[in-house]
Amino acid sequence: MDDHTDYILDLPSEDWEIVEFTNWRFYSNSAIRMQDQGWKIHISATTETAEEVLKRVGEILFKKNIAFKHIANEEFLKLMNSKHGNRASAGKFMAIYPDDNIFPILLDELHECLKGVEKGPYILSDREWKDGNVYYRYGGFKRMVTESGELAIKDNTGKLVPDNRTPYYRVPDFVTEPEILKVECEVERTGEKKPSKLSQYKISRALRFNNGGGIYLAENKDSRETVVIKEARPKVGYDGNGHDAEHRLNIEHTILDRLKGINGIVKVKDYFKVWENTFLVEEFVEGIDLTHWVSSSYPFHQEQDICNYLEKVKIIIDELIRVVRDMHNMGVGMGDLQPSNIIVNTNLNNTIL
Repeated sequence: MDDHTDYILDLPSEDWEIVEFTNWRFYSNSAIRMQDQGWKIHISATTETAEEVLKRVGEILFKKNIAFKHIANEEFLKLMNSKHGNRASAGKFMAIYPDDNIFPILLDELHECLKGVEKGPYILSDREWKDGNVYYRYGGFKRMVTESGELAIKDNTGKLVPDNRTPYYRVPDFVTEPEILKVECEVERTGEKKPSKLSQYKISRALRFNNGGGIYLAENKDSRETVVIKEARPKVGYDGNGHDAEHRLNIEHTILDRLKGINGIVKVKDYFKVWENTFLVEEFVEGIDLTHWVSSSYPFHQEQDICNYLEKVKIIIDELIRVVRDMHNMGVGMGDLQPSNIIVNTNLNNTIL
């Protein structure tokens, strides 16, 4: 299978039609009266499972006369789930538009039909139905936009308001969740849960997000030590080599563990998995990255001491050469050595992140 694999279903009858737009295929027929908005269902899939998922789910939707769409080709599915893809959209291989009366029943039917299929990426904007590849959220079915051009839904007065597509599940204030959703959510909350290692840390703030996860500044509740926590989501955040965020974090942990005796390499504090995600806890390194150090230390004015600056630069470079040489002696090369990955403290000591 290559990146040009197309995803498409044979139509069950002449009543059905396919409309293609911006890397999606939309299926409907003249008998379907689609709501303006409601509880939409999303199906997650990987490139390995997409064709099987489409076949199983499509068969049910054709029989029940429900409009739906899916990603048109493997290339776009990879792009959606890539490292720099949209966090609120990642994982959405299919979108389904059921009437309110069939929505609760359809959740279970789709969940059952996809049992045994490998789990796809978790869809951040939605809530997962049970433990599988079926997700849901409230949103627009038909395209509606506000005066400012934002995608919209109607509130309980009929006014168009933004259809917020956030990387976390949220229900508009004017919408009430069906009882079955509340019950299932309560079942999940009251289920037996083991204490989480993540609960040992107090998150201060997020430093950065991408499709593969976040990086957070945190404090160890017991030791009061400031740390940095890196998060990796599985089956999403793919890079150009086809590796997901979890794979890259596993490699980073393995390499840092091998280099733990070298001064100038960031130290690992912990490594664990919580729920579906993997977390790497590292020491927090005081200082600024080399890019900012150069811009703040460079003697731009002629009266500043350039010799003093050059002496400091030599100290930093000599230290970097020593650290890289030690890495090479351990059989490790670094392909991403750049100023933003080097922290310089007030004593001109370097740490490679």
